[in-house]
Amino acid sequence: MYISIDDPDYHYSRWVETIERYQLNGRHVLAGTVLRKWIAEQFYGGGPIVLPRHLLLIDGQVVEPYVPGPADLRGLEEKLRSY
Repeated sequence: MYISIDDPDYHYSRWVETIERYQLNGRHVLAGTVLRKWIAEQFYGGGPIVLPRHLLLIDGQVVEPYVPGPADLRGLEEKLRSY
């Protein structure tokens, strides 16, 4: 799942163009104010959101707050195999 924290009022068309240009398969969410605040509180202690961030959730719970991204498939595979 991809979650964009760009302001939907200003970046909606750019967000859609990026998904299409890079052929990003999967689910996409353009976070509004409430979701951006929740993400900041849940994963950044209420501080600024630093991107990119890859985390692993199982049954809606964060089990790994930092996992390798798609550029490191070997590292990502190793982390996933541990679950």
